[in-house]
Amino acid sequence: MLKRVVNALELVALLAAATFVVLLFAYRPTAKPAAPAAAAANPLVVGEQVFAANCSTCHGAHGEGAVGPRLSGGAVVRRYPNPADQIAVVEYTRTGLNRG
Repeated sequence: MLKRVVNALELVALLAAATFVVLLFAYRPTAKPAAPAAAAANPLVVGEQVFAANCSTCHGAHGEGAVGPRLSGGAVVRRYPNPADQIAVVEYTRTGLNRG
């Protein structure tokens, strides 16, 4: 009797493992929905979305600093008063490591 229970449990575990592997490889995440046209027209909204998705984990949700340096409070504008320099820092990093 015990052997039948063990065999049944082994079969269930094998089926569960096989199902897990199939689902693991079959999963395809859905693409993020496109931003509404009104939001895309406003560069501040687009910038806020880009910052939230790519920068806030290190620099904090409001630029208050965390792992990365503080961005709020005007320090970036004081250090890089030219907007083109600010854009270059974001695109290429302060040290220029990402320049292509």
